[in-house]
Amino acid sequence: MTTENIVQFVCFASPLGTDAFKELWEPYARILVKDPASILLQEGVADQKSTRFTYISQHTCSAADFQFAFMKGKSKSHFPEHKARVIQAGGYLPVAPVVAYKQSRSDAKIIALVGHGETDPAFYRDLGARHTNMYEAYYENCLYGYIMEFFIPAKDAAALLSRLKERPGVEAGIYQTCLFSRPVRKVSGSLS
Repeated sequence: MTTENIVQFVCFASPLGTDAFKELWEPYARILVKDPASILLQEGVADQKSTRFTYISQHTCSAADFQFAFMKGKSKSHFPEHKARVIQAGGYLPVAPVVAYKQSRSDAKIIALVGHGETDPAFYRDLGARHTNMYEAYYENCLYGYIMEFFIPAKDAAALLSRLKERPGVEAGIYQTCLFSRPVRKVSGSLS
């Protein structure tokens, strides 16, 4: 295998609120890493009713260390008692080097999940975002062909989101980072 870094995306559909989801997610994420806070967990903005995924996690690892950690290789599953449905999007390579972008408070982050049928990935580069990260499927069995991150002024986010959703094969939503401000504690619930 190469020494390239792969970004693993895992999507979650869950009725749980942020705190309840994080309490169950943190011990489950320890399967992958010692510190779940090293995985970027993002939550769909509450006023979006049409977003398919409530949460999306993002974790960078080397190609040699890549594994489908959340569901031991299954692409779709449920947590017990249907607390969350897990959709393993797969591993993706950055199309260009990912430049750390310091998101300002006036920015919104839009994540677009682009189907394998996309024939014009260049379309996404000129949509007016302050910064764009583009990831391409590393394995042919990845759920999407591309995953895009757009950082855009919040006042322009609804227009870009609408434009993305008009494109065939694109699922998109506005997401914010879930913060881990307290130490992880043992909980009685389980996600596995």
